[in-house]
Amino acid sequence: MQNISILSTKSINGKKDFWARGNGWVFAALPKVLNDLPKSDQFRSMYIDRFKNMAVTIKNTQQAEGYWTRSILDPQHAPGPETSGTAFFTYGLLWGMNNGFLDKKEYAPIAIKAWQYLTQVAIQPNGKIGYVQPIGERAIPGQIVNKEATSPFGVGAFLLAAAEMYRYVR
Repeated sequence: MQNISILSTKSINGKKDFWARGNGWVFAALPKVLNDLPKSDQFRSMYIDRFKNMAVTIKNTQQAEGYWTRSILDPQHAPGPETSGTAFFTYGLLWGMNNGFLDKKEYAPIAIKAWQYLTQVAIQPNGKIGYVQPIGERAIPGQIVNKEATSPFGVGAFLLAAAEMYRYVR
């Protein structure tokens, strides 16, 4: 079997660049896996541990305004809000609380602050979901991500978060 190396990029500050949307896809996929994986599966605890460990990092890297930047460990690398990663993280946090994997007292303030960003900043008066990084594979310094920047995957991520928020508040 071949060794497979994972592409790792560095931020402008020499830190590892952990891309918000890419990690958001993983954080949103883990609940989907855990929903379908039998409780008796030998790897279930590994997926649960990965989900909980990611939740800690996600909690600790949220910006004061409620969003996550495109490079979650180096906000200066590609500063400003990014909606798709934020929505995926919001979905995952809410799912984790709704399904007993994450403590509500610890994670609810993070999810609610993210939801406020999504509903008060990301959604534009015309209904468009803004601040979605264009298609790419990493955080790109200088790339324009503003209220006009939208994409279907950003809308989809928002809808995942909205559905889980509905389950959380009902």
